[in-house]
Amino acid sequence: MRLRADVPVVGYLSGGVDSAYVMATAARVAGQALPSFTLRVPDPRLDETNNALQAARAIGSYPTVVDAGADIITDRYATLTTATECPVLDTSCAALLALSREVHAQGFKVVLTGEGADEGFAGYVWFKIREIARGLDIGEVFRPSTAISRAARKWAARDLTFAEFSRIDTMIGGPHAQSVIYNLVARSRGRYYSAGLKEELGTHVAYEDLDLDTERMARWHPLNRSLYLGYKVHLPVLLLSQKGDRVAMANSVETRYPFLDENVIALAARLHPRWKLRRLLKDKYLLRRAAERRLPHDVAWRPKAMFRAPTAETFLVNPPAFVRDLISKESLARTGYFDAAAVEQDCAAVARGEGDSLGTFGNLGLGGVVATQLWHHLYLGGGLCELP
Repeated sequence: MRLRADVPVVGYLSGGVDSAYVMATAARVAGQALPSFTLRVPDPRLDETNNALQAARAIGSYPTVVDAGADIITDRYATLTTATECPVLDTSCAALLALSREVHAQGFKVVLTGEGADEGFAGYVWFKIREIARGLDIGEVFRPSTAISRAARKWAARDLTFAEFSRIDTMIGGPHAQSVIYNLVARSRGRYYSAGLKEELGTHVAYEDLDLDTERMARWHPLNRSLYLGYKVHLPVLLLSQKGDRVAMANSVETRYPFLDENVIALAARLHPRWKLRRLLKDKYLLRRAAERRLPHDVAWRPKAMFRAPTAETFLVNPPAFVRDLISKESLARTGYFDAAAVEQDCAAVARGEGDSLGTFGNLGLGGVVATQLWHHLYLGGGLCELP
């Protein structure tokens, strides 16, 4: 169904099994391999080019490799925000904007991707961690995994109480596999939000804005509850909006997602969790078993690697003029969202080359400050900077 088109169809190809299996299956259905597009990240710790090229050779696809350096983020950040119409914390979205631009430049209009497999078949590491912790539980009475989750979240956000974590868990039918990672991301709220914003928010948390059928969720296996939360939060807001549909359509490219076909999702939902996560270590088990029919064994069973591009430090070490303007005391005072002193202190640390001291989530939060200021400038009146 995803190959039906009046124009040629191509595909994104990363180093993982999801996109490789999509492209291998498409080649079998179409009778020939589809052209593929791959991102090259300059940081060797993040780059998956060699793995992607190995998969391309196995499939018989002709790959195009697009470089995704720091300049891609800086040069396209305003365009990215305009495309998504929201603050973009994950700077790797700028790389995917560049990827779709190359697809368009070569005259293609439709591209297949592997998004949705991790949400349907438990591909992320946090699913493993949660299931390992749940192995300590005995029935409904003795559940140390809940205490472990809340203790880990307390460590990540010391300003929140255990009662607050209990309130959140009740609100969303948790704790979930994602609970700790969401809390790590949320640490930046306490660090960067202004006193006025904190006062205005009060006790409100973003979980209150979700529409979850917790009564129905209570009947499901805990792993499936976490997968459902991923479908409701991580997938639509980040992967499809900021990394998928919107950034592709900004370049007049349509993205198609075989793993998000309603019948595929329904099948995955009916599967017992052991076919998703086998012996706590083998994620996407059934998917990988199917993939090894069409791909080399090491491609089918390659460990999951989150796609990442360099984060905030790439444009804060030597920030362009518009970024300096966005995080100036004057601009921060005008929007009122953030604590200017905290932002200035951490930006200075990054500029000195000490960004590692903030950690991954600190850099992500600092990038979120820039992203929100830029979004405000573009959509809520301007006056914060002069864009190139």
